[in-house]
Amino acid sequence: MSSYTLFRKGSRNVLKGQIGEQFTPFIADFPYNPSDCRFLGEPIDYMIFQNLHACSEGLADVEDVQIIIAEVKTGNARLNVRQKIIKQAIENGQVSFKELRIKHCEDTENMTILTS
Repeated sequence: MSSYTLFRKGSRNVLKGQIGEQFTPFIADFPYNPSDCRFLGEPIDYMIFQNLHACSEGLADVEDVQIIIAEVKTGNARLNVRQKIIKQAIENGQVSFKELRIKHCEDTENMTILTS
């Protein structure tokens, strides 16, 4: 097999993996509501806000809401270095919520960010 053929096969596999990642929430046995999923693609594939829609509609309690960071892999693919770091930071509890608020400065055209 030529190196060009191997390259095309490898490129095809990468493309199939990328397409599969984006369609994961629509696979029949996907365990989450697709409406609760947000595709990021890099450095991780999904932020899943499990039961968020149900909670906002009064159908679930806030205690039922979970935030899940998910990475989709196919075949023998493994987590890359950045994904491993993210996984470890989550496992260490190094996760927080920040509200960022844009403040327009009256005396200039500049804007600043305020954090809570």
